[in-house]
Amino acid sequence: MATNALTVVIPIRNEAGNLRALYRGLEYSLEDVAHEVVLVDDSDDALTRPLLREIVAADSRWRAIERPLADQTGLATAVCEGIAVATGQVVCVMDGDLQHPPSVIRQLLQAIAGGADLAVASRYVAGGNAGGLSGLVRTAVSSNSSRLVRLLFPEARRSTDPLSGFFCVRREAVVGLELRPIGFKILLELLVCLPEITIADVPYRFGARDAGTSKANLSQGVLFLRHLLSLFVYVPLSALAAKIVLAVGAGIGVFVGAMAAGDDLPLPRLMVWTLATLAGLVSCLAIYKLVTLGAAREWSWRSGKLSRSRLTGYASASGGLATFSLLVLTGSARLAFALLALVAEAMALVIRYGLAVVRRHLGHPAPDGGRYDGAGISDLARHLGHVQAWWLEPGATALAEELLRMGVTVDLVRHVEITRQPLLVVGLPSGRLQARTNVYGQSMMIIPRLNRALDVDRVAVLARSAKVPFSGRDLRLSLTWLNPTEQISRGAVSEPLPTMSNVPDAT
Repeated sequence: MATNALTVVIPIRNEAGNLRALYRGLEYSLEDVAHEVVLVDDSDDALTRPLLREIVAADSRWRAIERPLADQTGLATAVCEGIAVATGQVVCVMDGDLQHPPSVIRQLLQAIAGGADLAVASRYVAGGNAGGLSGLVRTAVSSNSSRLVRLLFPEARRSTDPLSGFFCVRREAVVGLELRPIGFKILLELLVCLPEITIADVPYRFGARDAGTSKANLSQGVLFLRHLLSLFVYVPLSALAAKIVLAVGAGIGVFVGAMAAGDDLPLPRLMVWTLATLAGLVSCLAIYKLVTLGAAREWSWRSGKLSRSRLTGYASASGGLATFSLLVLTGSARLAFALLALVAEAMALVIRYGLAVVRRHLGHPAPDGGRYDGAGISDLARHLGHVQAWWLEPGATALAEELLRMGVTVDLVRHVEITRQPLLVVGLPSGRLQARTNVYGQSMMIIPRLNRALDVDRVAVLARSAKVPFSGRDLRLSLTWLNPTEQISRGAVSEPLPTMSNVPDAT
């Protein structure tokens, strides 16, 4: 291995009885491997931290992050903090209770050297053993939790042990990625948020604890379920099959219910079917959009699959209508209700994309009838929410330090003044595409305010740090809010207003 090749990240809590043995085991196993060890300590006993400080003082390769009680938000966040300060080309994550044998690290490194991005120490691959789990209850909970995860998330099926706490990963594969794990299953977070990386399983025998007590309890189980829900909701393209089943099932349920209710209405059967289908489609669309948060739309637009989706939807809808009409004529319509409900899945795509196109062209009207006084920017900031706002005088040659830290420069402001065009900049925390949508990013709008002579008399800067960045609609609203409507209609903005498809983008 090369210099600074490995960082071992170990979250610990009250492990004084295992620290010296852990130190000896790592030193023996990594004798000829250039490495560092980062321990993230959440201990609240009287022994662990003094002993840890003693070891760190004696060996410069060992570092400790002592988290105060207020910052202790679980094992997984401790691992994230350790990864954030790692300098090795490969990061190894393991527990500090010696149930993860240090000798297995070499095998994990060999798997990485063989081309894997992530090497998982697995208890459930051939040659592995989970004998260190204490008791039948804990064994059953562990195995059934693994089955649940692999059933729900296809991304987790790439490993036989997706809930393992012992793995090695190339640091370049995770650097800059914003992770939001809950509880203690950091590996599951990586598997779901990094679906493209190469995985290798390495067998190991899960050892028995030498000292201390297990941290597994009911509260950890609750955190585990919260983590699954977080991955399901905030990673839009995860568990996609389950999300489609959920949306289509809801659409079918509404369709069947509406058809049953239509039996008591004095309406033609074809009209009842049409209304029930529309109700099913709306339900299907609403739930699908809710659980995917719109990410699938971007994927379909960019991958060129929109036209094929529309054609499929139109063909399915036409075929369903023709089939139903034929069955009505033959008096066999009831036999087709459940079958025709499946048309909702394909038709939902058509309606979904159609609504997206409509929304982009509707724009957003200016509130309060277009009153544009000096305090308008404050009102606008409150209306947009989670926004900081500043007025800048034209021709400014220096900006406040706060603006500079956000990426606002004199050149950007000058560009807006000269072109009289607003500017929308959307950035991510690390400049890396994030799998999660509950990641806070920075976005800003720089908007010229024009006087009656159509000259720039002020420049507004609005900045937001939030999960949802500014959009093209926000830009249109802000431009209209801060400028008299008659100026825009007289041609103060000589080019098309920027939208998300043509604004300069920091990413």
